[in-house]
Amino acid sequence: MKESIAQGNEKTIERQLQQKGIKWVLQPPASPHMSGVWERLVQTTKKHLKNVVGDGLPNDLELRTLLAEIESIVNNRPITAVSDDPADFAALTPNHFLLQRATQLPPGVFVSEDKSSRRRWRKVQFLVDHYWKRWIQEYLPALQRRPKWVKSRRNVKPGDLVLIAEDNVVRNRWPLGRVVEVFTGQDEGVRSARIKTANGVFHRPITKICLLDSA
Repeated sequence: MKESIAQGNEKTIERQLQQKGIKWVLQPPASPHMSGVWERLVQTTKKHLKNVVGDGLPNDLELRTLLAEIESIVNNRPITAVSDDPADFAALTPNHFLLQRATQLPPGVFVSEDKSSRRRWRKVQFLVDHYWKRWIQEYLPALQRRPKWVKSRRNVKPGDLVLIAEDNVVRNRWPLGRVVEVFTGQDEGVRSARIKTANGVFHRPITKICLLDSA
């Protein structure tokens, strides 16, 4: 790919893109606010990375490993359902497009003592776990945001693939399930739902259910 890019030039690339109806729209410099959703993710990542590292001074290898693990977390978030099959609990993630697969669970259990461990990789893994806990606490509420009386959003319904907001979830584990039954209030709004997952059927309130973007 690098060789192909090196052999090409801007005019050739632009001409080929125009033939396929592709047009690049670039934002001006020093305007990150125009980036929208992805710039918000960058901002959140920077904030929690600063909180996790604190006054520590990781060396170059530790910092690169930490950033790679954080990249894996952010790009492993579920975006939309893979299919409409009620028995399919899988979701597409950015990593499916970047790596052709989802990333794996962490290589072990890490505790606070690892922060001062001489085994540097355990220290980094502990920091990544700490980042995960902070980031997930901010990301999940963003998926559950419901403007009060301003704009109505459709209720979850049977067959929807949803993300279940659970406490103390292992890093890179996203509990997904299909709604099989909903329970409404007097205003016909859904108050809770019964969700089928790979581990069984669970009853959860609507505040613990995140509807994916496909809906």
